[in-house]
Amino acid sequence: MDVSVYEPSNSSYHSRWFTIAKKTPGQLRLVHSLEPLNAVTIAHSGIPPATNELASHFVGHACSGMFDLFIGYDERLLAESSRDLTTFQTSFGAMRLVILPMGWTNSISIFHDDVTKILSDEIPELILMMCQLEMEHLINVNRIIQRIKYCGATFSGHKSILCAGEIMVVSHMCSYEGRVLTTERIKVIMDWAPCVDQSQLRAFMGTVGVLRIFIPNFSRRAKDLTKLLRMKVPWEWGSDQDEGMRALKEGCLVVKVLKPIDYENEGDIVLAVDTSYITVGYYIYQEHADNTKEKIYGRFGSIPLNKREANFLQPKRELFGLMRALDACKHWLIGVRKLVVKTDASYIKEMLENPDMMPNATINRWIDNIKLFHFTLRHKNGATFGPDGLSRHLPQPEDEVYPNPFEENEDPGGPPEVVIADPTELQPIPIEEFRDNIDPRGGYFQGIATDVHDFEYDLAKALTEDEKDRKLLMDFIKSKLNKMSKEDTEMCEQFINQALVPRLEEHDCEEKHKHYDQFHRTKVALDSDRAILTLIKILQRILIIVVRLQM
Repeated sequence: MDVSVYEPSNSSYHSRWFTIAKKTPGQLRLVHSLEPLNAVTIAHSGIPPATNELASHFVGHACSGMFDLFIGYDERLLAESSRDLTTFQTSFGAMRLVILPMGWTNSISIFHDDVTKILSDEIPELILMMCQLEMEHLINVNRIIQRIKYCGATFSGHKSILCAGEIMVVSHMCSYEGRVLTTERIKVIMDWAPCVDQSQLRAFMGTVGVLRIFIPNFSRRAKDLTKLLRMKVPWEWGSDQDEGMRALKEGCLVVKVLKPIDYENEGDIVLAVDTSYITVGYYIYQEHADNTKEKIYGRFGSIPLNKREANFLQPKRELFGLMRALDACKHWLIGVRKLVVKTDASYIKEMLENPDMMPNATINRWIDNIKLFHFTLRHKNGATFGPDGLSRHLPQPEDEVYPNPFEENEDPGGPPEVVIADPTELQPIPIEEFRDNIDPRGGYFQGIATDVHDFEYDLAKALTEDEKDRKLLMDFIKSKLNKMSKEDTEMCEQFINQALVPRLEEHDCEEKHKHYDQFHRTKVALDSDRAILTLIKILQRILIIVVRLQM
């Protein structure tokens, strides 16, 4: 009350509160429980920066700085009409907040807007400092401090960093070499005991899930654990779950250093994609211009497949996976001219080169989305290539949507250039060998019949399959003769020998060309014949009228 944080209140409404211990021994922090207020609050349209994106901006710089505003929320006053909503009971009577409350739905967005307004003239040149010299860096730091001072704000001295080679940004240690996780977070995960219920498992997965962009094969490691989080799955912690937790802990110890993509570098930017029946796995790395074997990793991730997508046949699933991976990474890859897509192109190469042979419009739409990116397709055999199962997080609805750079009536472009990584491995499959297996469930006809022999070929092929099935059934009947009666055996043989597909020799059968006796026809069929004759006469009259009008 002495510093004008609280004031007496006469409101009939009050909320709960509790205290937690601060890092400084002997001090407590008062926390207001504002869940009822948050439930009826209209969320602010602005959102703060994503943590991964924010941390990536501090990577690759020789020196960086950070400042922590001291009691920043206390500088933002609440409107008089809104203060009663923060009322709480104390031993001194009912009190209410005068400043912006912590834990309220819109507090972060409002405070972020305030700081952005103060430093708007310095964004983005100085806020994300990219200086080469220490002196230049310190001059920029002085400009930031002066702007904060003029607004009456204060920095916390022991939490501020003027110039350092590495700094902590939202639990990521950022340095010139790259971005890694803090040892404190890894230690918490390594000391985690086996979970006894879903609540503890969710807490563990939420903590280790922050590392998903660092740990290769994240989904494979967490597969047995995530099964227990599904609805209607009974809780049963066994050896598979112990192995899954151990694999995730081992993954935390071998995390790779991530660096942002350098678009000015001459090295190729590679998106490696592999699709299984579980996930679409991918990672992005940049090859060194002088040594292509030297890779700088930028991001790991994957997209889970639902039950319907997992049941796609392999050609369709590979194309779908490539489309989803490019869409998930469009923020980093859109417009990149030195992009290389590394994948098992056994099916993808021919499908991209022959879009007119695809079975339906859905697959053609996927191909159009893929062609929005300019890339070279590098074929790598699936037996020795597998960047799948890296995460289970789908792109979020708030992700930025990029407009289509092409006009609606303009072709996005031809097929990409294809590079074979290893000529000794299996090569891409010709489209003629698998085009009928891309999506057979919809039903389609691939080709145009120009002669009756085209149909005879398909009929002969069907007859061959029919004979194989008939022989298989007859062999089965013969093996069961001792267990079947004579009447059942004769009935089965008669059913099997019934021609399911018409024979080719029946095409020239004279009996088939005999006139069908009208006596056997139904009254409906005869009435239809008479209606057709009447319809022909009406159409003839209409044609005569149209010809006269044209004259």
